[in-house]
Amino acid sequence: MKIIGLVASNSGLGHARRLLNLSSGFLNAGQSIKLFISRHQRIKLSSELAKMNLDLNLIEIESYGIDGPVWFKRGRLVLEPSLDVVAEIAGCDFIISDNLTWPFKYNENMALFGHFTWRYRDWE
Repeated sequence: MKIIGLVASNSGLGHARRLLNLSSGFLNAGQSIKLFISRHQRIKLSSELAKMNLDLNLIEIESYGIDGPVWFKRGRLVLEPSLDVVAEIAGCDFIISDNLTWPFKYNENMALFGHFTWRYRDWE
């Protein structure tokens, strides 16, 4: 059995919801899942989590580096995850990250997953 880490961007609920549904498929295939989501996402998805009744390990993460509009915690810039989160990421056999690149720093067995529809005009 492999340990698959699914890491959701904190910038929206859709990232966590996509990975929650993906975790169901991996669990059905006999894999162990660690789902990394924010406290806010966990609360918003609590009814879905209860209905799905999945045997997964939920790990709460904050916003690190460039992760949507929230880059500060208690007025300070947050660039690195806690050592507990780093250990959990490093301990996975494979990581799928939805819109985040920071997990690659801690586990090179990673794929970036997401939906990028930005246009040049959005950056002007």
